[in-house]
Amino acid sequence: VVPIFQGRYSSPEMTMTPRCNTRKAPGQAYMPLPSKRTILKVFTSSDTIGVEVAGAVKNVIAIAAGICEGLGLGTNSMAALVTRGCSEMRRLALNMGASPITLSGLSGVGDTFLTCFGPLSRNRNVGVRLGKGETLESILSSSRQVRPAIGDCLPSR
Repeated sequence: VVPIFQGRYSSPEMTMTPRCNTRKAPGQAYMPLPSKRTILKVFTSSDTIGVEVAGAVKNVIAIAAGICEGLGLGTNSMAALVTRGCSEMRRLALNMGASPITLSGLSGVGDTFLTCFGPLSRNRNVGVRLGKGETLESILSSSRQVRPAIGDCLPSR
């Protein structure tokens, strides 16, 4: 059994906030973090396909949402893009055998909303910078964080 951590959490925020949720396939119910005041609540799932597809597709949606913001297209455009992106994520995952419950939960829309709208999201911030005209090479070379999931957006060969 290989555990997969996926879900609605922001890495920097986990060190600042007393509580957050995530989804794990399969795993334990609660896992204490280094701080005694912080508890990571872990929900389990046997839907590895749903967890992994949602985890990859939400990055593409978040970069696109950031581009909307960087171009100044407004929140209506961004909301439409994220809504349509979630529909496409659901269709793709269901066609691959995922459970619809996974896609409407923390690993699906929960993580997608955080990644698209959260100010700490690396993928969203890459999109904002792309929308403002920066090159991808410039963005990636100037970042000291873990590289965003830009590879999820590139065509497969």
